[in-house]
Amino acid sequence: MIKFKIKKGSKDIITGIDLNQKLSDKRWLSGVEGQNHTDLAKKLNKNEFEFCSVIILKDRLDGSLVNNPKFCKSESFIGVSKIHEEARRRMVNRYYSDEDINRIVSEREYPSRQYNFKKDKLTPSFMSNLKDEIYQSQELALVPEIYNEYIESAKYAYDEKTDREAELSDTEYEKAVEILNRELFLPQVYTKYERIYDLPKPFHFWDDRNHFQQYFMVSNGSEVDCVQSGPASSHQREMHGLWGHTFASLAKEKQIKTSILKYSSANELHLIQEFNEFKAMDSDLTGNYQVNWEKTRLLFEGRLLRSEFEGESGTQRLVESLRLRPEAAASLQ
Repeated sequence: MIKFKIKKGSKDIITGIDLNQKLSDKRWLSGVEGQNHTDLAKKLNKNEFEFCSVIILKDRLDGSLVNNPKFCKSESFIGVSKIHEEARRRMVNRYYSDEDINRIVSEREYPSRQYNFKKDKLTPSFMSNLKDEIYQSQELALVPEIYNEYIESAKYAYDEKTDREAELSDTEYEKAVEILNRELFLPQVYTKYERIYDLPKPFHFWDDRNHFQQYFMVSNGSEVDCVQSGPASSHQREMHGLWGHTFASLAKEKQIKTSILKYSSANELHLIQEFNEFKAMDSDLTGNYQVNWEKTRLLFEGRLLRSEFEGESGTQRLVESLRLRPEAAASLQ
Protein backbone atom coordinates (compact mmCIF):
# COMPACT_ATOMS: atom_id res chain seq x y z
CA MET A 1 0.00 0.00 0.00
CA ILE A 2 2.80 2.41 0.90
CA LYS A 3 6.42 2.75 -0.24
CA PHE A 4 9.04 5.20 0.93
CA LYS A 5 11.34 7.08 -1.42
CA ILE A 6 14.84 7.05 0.05
CA LYS A 7 17.36 9.83 -0.59
CA LYS A 8 20.15 8.75 -2.94
CA GLY A 9 23.30 7.92 -1.03
CA SER A 10 21.37 7.68 2.22
CA LYS A 11 20.31 4.52 4.01
CA ASP A 12 17.13 5.82 5.56
CA ILE A 13 16.27 9.48 4.81
CA ILE A 14 12.78 9.62 3.27
CA THR A 15 12.16 12.16 0.51
CA GLY A 16 8.62 11.15 -0.44
CA ILE A 17 5.74 8.71 -0.08
CA ASP A 18 4.26 6.47 -2.79
CA LEU A 19 0.71 5.15 -2.29
CA ASN A 20 -0.74 2.53 -4.61
CA GLN A 21 -3.99 4.56 -4.79
CA LYS A 22 -4.83 8.21 -4.47
CA LEU A 23 -5.19 9.70 -1.02
CA SER A 24 -8.83 10.17 -0.08
CA ASP A 25 -10.02 13.75 0.35
CA LYS A 26 -13.31 12.64 1.95
CA ARG A 27 -11.81 11.30 5.18
CA TRP A 28 -14.38 8.50 5.27
CA LEU A 29 -12.66 6.79 8.21
CA SER A 30 -12.96 9.81 10.49
CA GLY A 31 -16.74 9.44 10.63
CA VAL A 32 -16.56 6.33 12.80
CA GLU A 33 -15.78 8.11 16.08
CA GLY A 34 -17.62 6.58 19.00
CA GLN A 35 -18.04 3.12 17.42
CA ASN A 36 -17.09 -0.12 19.10
CA HIS A 37 -13.81 -1.57 17.78
CA THR A 38 -15.23 -5.09 17.64
CA ASP A 39 -18.12 -4.09 15.37
CA LEU A 40 -15.85 -1.84 13.31
CA ALA A 41 -13.32 -4.66 12.77
CA LYS A 42 -16.09 -7.04 11.67
CA LYS A 43 -17.41 -4.44 9.21
CA LEU A 44 -13.99 -3.78 7.69
CA ASN A 45 -13.13 -7.49 7.59
CA LYS A 46 -16.11 -8.21 5.33
CA ASN A 47 -14.53 -6.13 2.55
CA GLU A 48 -11.39 -6.74 0.56
CA PHE A 49 -9.61 -3.86 2.25
CA GLU A 50 -5.87 -3.51 2.71
CA PHE A 51 -4.42 -2.20 5.95
CA CYS A 52 -1.14 -0.79 7.19
CA SER A 53 0.07 1.41 10.03
CA VAL A 54 2.88 3.96 10.40
CA ILE A 55 4.38 5.21 13.66
CA ILE A 56 6.44 8.41 13.62
CA LEU A 57 8.59 9.41 16.57
CA LYS A 58 9.61 13.04 17.00
CA ASP A 59 13.01 14.13 18.22
CA ARG A 60 13.42 17.57 19.75
CA LEU A 61 14.53 20.25 17.28
CA ASP A 62 18.26 20.92 17.37
CA GLY A 63 18.86 24.03 19.47
CA SER A 64 21.13 25.53 16.80
CA LEU A 65 18.14 25.62 14.40
CA VAL A 66 15.70 27.48 16.65
CA ASN A 67 16.53 30.87 15.10
CA ASN A 68 16.58 29.53 11.55
CA PRO A 69 13.30 30.58 9.82
CA LYS A 70 13.46 27.42 7.70
CA PHE A 71 12.99 25.29 10.80
CA CYS A 72 11.24 27.48 13.35
CA LYS A 73 8.94 30.51 13.41
CA SER A 74 9.37 32.97 16.24
CA GLU A 75 7.34 35.95 17.41
CA SER A 76 8.42 38.38 20.13
CA PHE A 77 6.10 40.25 22.47
CA ILE A 78 6.72 43.28 24.65
CA GLY A 79 5.38 42.81 28.16
CA VAL A 80 4.97 45.14 31.12
CA SER A 81 7.81 45.73 33.55
CA LYS A 82 8.48 43.37 36.45
CA ILE A 83 7.03 45.80 38.99
CA HIS A 84 3.83 46.36 36.97
CA GLU A 85 3.47 42.62 36.45
CA GLU A 86 3.52 42.16 40.23
CA ALA A 87 1.01 45.00 40.65
CA ARG A 88 -1.41 43.31 38.25
CA ARG A 89 -1.02 40.03 40.10
CA ARG A 90 -1.99 41.74 43.36
CA MET A 91 -5.00 43.34 41.71
CA VAL A 92 -6.64 39.93 41.33
CA ASN A 93 -9.89 39.80 43.34
CA ARG A 94 -9.70 43.52 44.19
CA TYR A 95 -9.89 44.97 40.71
CA TYR A 96 -12.25 47.91 40.21
CA SER A 97 -15.73 46.69 39.32
CA ASP A 98 -17.97 48.37 36.75
CA GLU A 99 -19.90 49.87 39.65
CA ASP A 100 -16.68 51.32 41.08
CA ILE A 101 -15.81 52.84 37.72
CA ASN A 102 -19.23 54.43 37.29
CA ARG A 103 -19.06 55.80 40.82
CA ILE A 104 -15.61 57.34 40.18
CA VAL A 105 -16.77 58.89 36.90
CA SER A 106 -19.77 60.38 38.66
CA GLU A 107 -17.82 61.67 41.67
CA ARG A 108 -15.14 63.25 39.50
CA GLU A 109 -17.76 64.65 37.13
CA TYR A 110 -15.84 63.38 34.11
CA PRO A 111 -17.43 64.16 30.72
CA SER A 112 -19.04 61.19 29.02
CA ARG A 113 -17.70 61.97 25.54
CA GLN A 114 -14.73 63.65 23.92
CA TYR A 115 -16.55 65.79 21.36
CA ASN A 116 -19.90 67.54 21.07
CA PHE A 117 -19.88 66.92 17.31
CA LYS A 118 -19.85 63.80 15.13
CA LYS A 119 -16.48 62.15 14.59
CA ASP A 120 -15.13 59.16 12.70
CA LYS A 121 -16.79 55.98 14.01
CA LEU A 122 -13.37 54.30 14.14
CA THR A 123 -12.21 56.73 16.82
CA PRO A 124 -11.87 54.79 20.12
CA SER A 125 -14.60 55.53 22.61
CA PHE A 126 -13.64 58.32 25.00
CA MET A 127 -15.44 56.63 27.88
CA SER A 128 -13.76 53.30 27.11
CA ASN A 129 -10.33 54.92 27.18
CA LEU A 130 -11.23 56.78 30.37
CA LYS A 131 -12.23 53.54 32.11
CA ASP A 132 -8.96 51.92 31.03
CA GLU A 133 -7.05 54.78 32.63
CA ILE A 134 -9.04 54.43 35.86
CA TYR A 135 -8.29 50.71 35.96
CA GLN A 136 -4.61 51.51 35.42
CA SER A 137 -4.65 54.02 38.28
CA GLN A 138 -5.22 51.15 40.70
CA GLU A 139 -2.19 49.37 39.25
CA LEU A 140 -0.07 52.50 39.62
CA ALA A 141 -1.24 52.96 43.21
CA LEU A 142 0.29 49.60 44.10
CA VAL A 143 3.72 50.43 42.65
CA PRO A 144 5.10 52.31 45.72
CA GLU A 145 4.43 49.48 48.18
CA ILE A 146 5.90 46.91 45.80
CA TYR A 147 8.92 49.09 45.12
CA ASN A 148 9.58 49.51 48.83
CA GLU A 149 9.46 45.74 49.30
CA TYR A 150 12.05 45.20 46.57
CA ILE A 151 14.27 47.94 47.99
CA GLU A 152 14.07 46.39 51.45
CA SER A 153 14.92 42.92 50.14
CA ALA A 154 17.91 44.37 48.24
CA LYS A 155 19.66 44.94 51.59
CA TYR A 156 20.35 41.24 51.80
CA ALA A 157 22.07 38.71 49.55
CA TYR A 158 22.64 34.98 49.75
CA ASP A 159 26.05 34.01 51.14
CA GLU A 160 27.21 30.63 49.81
CA LYS A 161 29.77 30.21 52.58
CA THR A 162 27.26 30.48 55.40
CA ASP A 163 24.21 29.32 53.39
CA ARG A 164 22.32 32.31 54.83
CA GLU A 165 21.10 35.75 53.88
CA ALA A 166 23.76 38.36 54.73
CA GLU A 167 23.25 42.13 55.01
CA LEU A 168 25.13 44.15 52.39
CA SER A 169 27.47 46.98 53.15
CA ASP A 170 26.32 50.53 52.34
CA THR A 171 28.38 50.56 49.12
CA GLU A 172 27.10 47.15 48.04
CA TYR A 173 23.55 48.18 48.85
CA GLU A 174 23.79 51.35 46.73
CA LYS A 175 25.00 49.29 43.75
CA ALA A 176 22.21 46.74 44.29
CA VAL A 177 19.57 49.51 44.34
CA GLU A 178 21.02 51.07 41.19
CA ILE A 179 20.74 47.76 39.36
CA LEU A 180 17.28 47.12 40.81
CA ASN A 181 15.98 50.52 39.68
CA ARG A 182 16.83 49.62 36.11
CA GLU A 183 15.51 46.06 36.18
CA LEU A 184 12.18 46.81 37.86
CA PHE A 185 10.96 49.29 35.26
CA LEU A 186 12.42 47.89 32.05
CA PRO A 187 9.90 46.18 29.72
CA GLN A 188 9.96 42.39 29.67
CA VAL A 189 10.26 40.75 26.26
CA TYR A 190 8.96 37.26 25.52
CA THR A 191 9.58 35.19 22.42
CA LYS A 192 7.28 32.41 21.25
CA TYR A 193 8.82 29.67 19.11
CA GLU A 194 6.86 27.40 16.77
CA ARG A 195 8.59 24.51 15.05
CA ILE A 196 7.95 24.15 11.33
CA TYR A 197 6.90 20.64 10.29
CA ASP A 198 7.49 19.63 6.69
CA LEU A 199 6.31 16.06 6.24
CA PRO A 200 4.88 14.48 3.08
CA LYS A 201 1.21 13.55 2.81
CA PRO A 202 -0.56 11.83 4.50
CA PHE A 203 1.65 12.76 7.47
CA HIS A 204 1.68 16.49 6.74
CA PHE A 205 -0.30 17.57 9.82
CA TRP A 206 1.62 17.36 13.08
CA ASP A 207 0.38 18.41 16.50
CA ASP A 208 3.44 19.94 18.16
CA ARG A 209 2.34 18.58 21.55
CA ASN A 210 2.81 14.99 20.35
CA HIS A 211 6.07 13.11 20.83
CA PHE A 212 4.72 10.44 18.51
CA GLN A 213 1.83 10.02 16.07
CA GLN A 214 0.44 6.74 14.81
CA TYR A 215 -1.38 6.52 11.51
CA PHE A 216 -3.93 3.84 10.60
CA MET A 217 -4.33 3.46 6.83
CA VAL A 218 -7.05 1.63 4.93
CA SER A 219 -7.26 1.07 1.16
CA ASN A 220 -10.65 0.25 -0.34
CA GLY A 221 -9.12 -0.55 -3.73
CA SER A 222 -9.57 2.87 -5.29
CA GLU A 223 -8.33 5.23 -2.60
CA VAL A 224 -6.45 5.27 0.68
CA ASP A 225 -7.79 6.92 3.82
CA CYS A 226 -5.79 7.65 6.93
CA VAL A 227 -6.55 8.36 10.59
CA GLN A 228 -3.96 10.14 12.73
CA SER A 229 -3.69 9.53 16.48
CA GLY A 230 -1.45 10.60 19.33
CA PRO A 231 -1.37 11.46 23.04
CA ALA A 232 -1.83 15.24 22.81
CA SER A 233 -5.62 15.63 22.99
CA SER A 234 -8.67 13.66 24.09
CA HIS A 235 -9.79 13.24 20.47
CA GLN A 236 -6.40 11.95 19.35
CA ARG A 237 -6.21 9.59 22.32
CA GLU A 238 -9.69 8.27 21.55
CA MET A 239 -8.68 7.67 17.93
CA HIS A 240 -5.53 5.90 19.10
CA GLY A 241 -7.57 3.61 21.30
CA LEU A 242 -10.35 2.97 18.81
CA TRP A 243 -8.16 2.30 15.78
CA GLY A 244 -5.43 0.55 17.75
CA HIS A 245 -8.00 -1.94 19.05
CA THR A 246 -9.61 -2.22 15.61
CA PHE A 247 -6.33 -2.99 13.85
CA ALA A 248 -5.27 -5.41 16.59
CA SER A 249 -8.58 -7.23 16.07
CA LEU A 250 -8.12 -7.30 12.30
CA ALA A 251 -4.54 -8.54 12.72
CA LYS A 252 -5.86 -11.84 14.07
CA GLU A 253 -6.72 -12.77 10.47
CA LYS A 254 -4.90 -10.24 8.29
CA GLN A 255 -1.25 -9.29 7.88
CA ILE A 256 -0.90 -5.61 8.69
CA LYS A 257 2.51 -4.10 8.07
CA THR A 258 3.80 -1.47 10.52
CA SER A 259 6.54 1.02 9.60
CA ILE A 260 8.53 2.98 12.17
CA LEU A 261 9.74 6.43 11.11
CA LYS A 262 11.47 9.23 12.96
CA TYR A 263 11.28 12.98 12.44
CA SER A 264 14.78 13.99 13.39
CA SER A 265 16.22 17.00 15.21
CA ALA A 266 17.06 18.42 11.77
CA ASN A 267 13.51 17.94 10.41
CA GLU A 268 14.47 14.92 8.32
CA LEU A 269 12.16 11.92 8.07
CA HIS A 270 13.99 8.63 8.62
CA LEU A 271 12.88 5.03 8.04
CA ILE A 272 13.87 3.20 11.24
CA GLN A 273 12.28 -0.25 11.01
CA GLU A 274 9.49 -2.20 9.34
CA PHE A 275 7.45 -5.01 10.88
CA ASN A 276 5.40 -7.48 8.85
CA GLU A 277 2.82 -7.49 11.64
CA PHE A 278 0.71 -4.88 13.39
CA LYS A 279 2.38 -2.95 16.20
CA ALA A 280 0.95 -0.16 18.34
CA MET A 281 2.33 2.41 20.73
CA ASP A 282 1.28 1.38 24.24
CA SER A 283 0.61 4.98 25.33
CA ASP A 284 -3.06 6.05 25.65
CA LEU A 285 -4.66 2.97 24.13
CA THR A 286 -7.05 3.00 27.08
CA GLY A 287 -8.58 5.79 29.12
CA ASN A 288 -10.25 8.01 26.52
CA TYR A 289 -11.34 4.83 24.76
CA GLN A 290 -13.04 2.65 27.38
CA VAL A 291 -12.48 -1.11 27.10
CA ASN A 292 -12.39 -4.29 29.14
CA TRP A 293 -8.87 -4.33 30.56
CA GLU A 294 -8.32 -8.11 30.51
CA LYS A 295 -9.46 -8.43 26.90
CA THR A 296 -7.25 -5.51 25.87
CA ARG A 297 -4.20 -7.04 27.56
CA LEU A 298 -4.67 -10.27 25.62
CA LEU A 299 -5.47 -8.50 22.34
CA PHE A 300 -2.21 -6.55 22.30
CA GLU A 301 0.09 -9.24 23.62
CA GLY A 302 3.32 -9.11 21.58
CA ARG A 303 2.18 -6.06 19.62
CA LEU A 304 3.16 -3.17 21.88
CA LEU A 305 6.00 -0.69 21.47
CA ARG A 306 7.10 1.86 24.04
CA SER A 307 9.05 5.08 23.55
CA GLU A 308 12.03 5.95 25.74
CA PHE A 309 13.00 9.62 25.63
CA GLU A 310 16.59 10.74 26.18
CA GLY A 311 16.26 14.13 27.86
CA GLU A 312 19.79 15.42 27.25
CA SER A 313 19.87 14.65 23.52
CA GLY A 314 16.14 15.14 22.95
CA THR A 315 15.91 11.84 21.03
CA GLN A 316 13.63 8.82 21.27
CA ARG A 317 14.03 5.11 20.78
CA LEU A 318 11.50 2.30 20.68
CA VAL A 319 11.56 -0.79 22.84
CA GLU A 320 9.25 -3.79 22.94
CA SER A 321 6.56 -3.54 25.58
CA LEU A 322 5.14 -6.86 26.76
CA ARG A 323 1.98 -5.30 28.12
CA LEU A 324 0.27 -1.96 28.58
CA ARG A 325 1.99 0.25 31.11
CA PRO A 326 0.67 0.12 34.71
CA GLU A 327 -0.73 3.66 34.58
CA ALA A 328 -2.88 2.67 31.59
CA ALA A 329 -4.34 -0.23 33.56
CA ALA A 330 -4.86 1.94 36.62
CA SER A 331 -7.03 4.34 34.62
CA LEU A 332 -9.61 1.57 34.21
CA GLN A 333 -9.71 0.46 37.86
